[in-house]
Amino acid sequence: MKERCYKVTGNLWSEETGFRDDFKLFVRGIDDRHAVMVAKDYLRRNGPSRDGQLIGKIVVEGVEAKEG
Repeated sequence: MKERCYKVTGNLWSEETGFRDDFKLFVRGIDDRHAVMVAKDYLRRNGPSRDGQLIGKIVVEGVEAKEG
């Protein structure tokens, strides 16, 4: 299977604290669903956290395939 490059956009959002932060990530994936899974995994490991827990929910707003 060939991987493609994807731009995944969205925001981290917490209803409790009102925290909202936009993100744009470029990832490699087999298809758009795989790219979203890779982006969410990256954000869980490297996103803003409190006591080891990700602040808020990951809301994906767009996935765009990139050529090249």
